[in-house]
Amino acid sequence: MRMQQQAQTLAYYPLRAVFAKLLCLLTLGLVFVGGVVTSNNAGLAVPDWPTSFGYQMWAMPFAMWHGGILYEHSHRVLASIVGLFVLILAVWLMCVETRRRIRLLVLSSLALVILQGILGGVGVLLSLPVAVSVMHGVLAQLFFCLTIVLAYALSRERVLRLREPAHAVAPEFRRAVLALALLILVQLVLAASMRHELKLQGGVAIPDFPTTAGRWLPWVDQESVTWVNAWRQAAVQEHGAPFDVHAPVQLFQLAMHLAHRFVAGILVLAFVWLTVAARRRRVRDDGVLAAVYGIDALLLVQVVLGAFTVWSNRGPLITSLHVMTGAAILGGAVLLVLRVLPAGWVEGEALAPADEEGTRNHISPALGRCA
Repeated sequence: MRMQQQAQTLAYYPLRAVFAKLLCLLTLGLVFVGGVVTSNNAGLAVPDWPTSFGYQMWAMPFAMWHGGILYEHSHRVLASIVGLFVLILAVWLMCVETRRRIRLLVLSSLALVILQGILGGVGVLLSLPVAVSVMHGVLAQLFFCLTIVLAYALSRERVLRLREPAHAVAPEFRRAVLALALLILVQLVLAASMRHELKLQGGVAIPDFPTTAGRWLPWVDQESVTWVNAWRQAAVQEHGAPFDVHAPVQLFQLAMHLAHRFVAGILVLAFVWLTVAARRRRVRDDGVLAAVYGIDALLLVQVVLGAFTVWSNRGPLITSLHVMTGAAILGGAVLLVLRVLPAGWVEGEALAPADEEGTRNHISPALGRCA
């Protein structure tokens, strides 16, 4: 059994790897569609579950797919496709994999996608309470992270790292990467809470940028709340803006929005520092540097999308792209964490040198063809 596990450790199976990567892309698309549903307040456009207007999900007539129904039902259909992919991958890997941690990863993914579907359905049946909606959004991000971990565990890159170990990353750099990944997750939880808390009121809690409630020096007090609600009243009178002025913004909502901006600023500065540290300390792993540069680029896009989300008063398309890019940044951070960790984390222990060499000689021709 040990030799069989080591053979799988150093072998690359391209079909499994491609299937797992496709699952990642589908999940990111599902996050975008979920953002479209929330941004258009279409979560209750299809008011029943697990049926859709009494139809089995895949049997609902296309003539009914319009407006909010199109957004919500597309979300359900894509979610079912993602669930099917996870189920296929779970059955597949349980039949062929001997590595315990990979089996655990895929079973965890299956359990999480089932929980996510149930939570989404319960949210519809309970008329989308904020707590359930936030949990649904956060679980979506966690599930996306899990698909990235699974895809990396099956990837060619990881096999090559085992065959030809990359230069070790300094422990302090690794700790900084882990801390920043957790901070990104905190930011996305905060964003989900803010988004769902304000979804029935429309717009954003702080409608101006780069100022905050008319001030260059951000502060949360009753004066700021009064300014925001007066701005919303004027916007409705002048432009017919889609705000519910009878549900004014509250102080804690303003505080959440300001905290979101504050953490975003910390993340930008932190990744500038991380990039400089990677270059000055001459991180020699090209994969680590590529992940850092990729996150830098996504952060730049995210800041621009965040500004336009405010200026458009949470325009549905811009906001949905903002949500998807946030998920992509978290995914990039997870990939960066995986690249700074030892390549043997799936097995939980290093291979014995003699066994590793014997196994390597046994499977290297096949790996060479896959490369």
